[in-house]
Amino acid sequence: MKLYPVYIYNTTPESDSPEYNDEATMIETNLETMRRAINCIDEVINANDNVPEWVQEKIAVTKSMLVSVCDYMKSKQTTKKEI
Repeated sequence: MKLYPVYIYNTTPESDSPEYNDEATMIETNLETMRRAINCIDEVINANDNVPEWVQEKIAVTKSMLVSVCDYMKSKQTTKKEI
């Protein structure tokens, strides 16, 4: 079973707003669901498998979106440290 890192982000001023009250819990729940899905896919796909193109495309698009979110969160975190 592969383990993936869990990132904890600093509380931001906007997180004090009622609009942002439960987003962190929702994100953590979604990330845990994604970890389970990733582990499942990793277990059923072998290196020499012929995977349908639509599966490859969905994984590539998802990866791209996650990298964008990660880059945004990291840059936001870095900007706050510099201030």
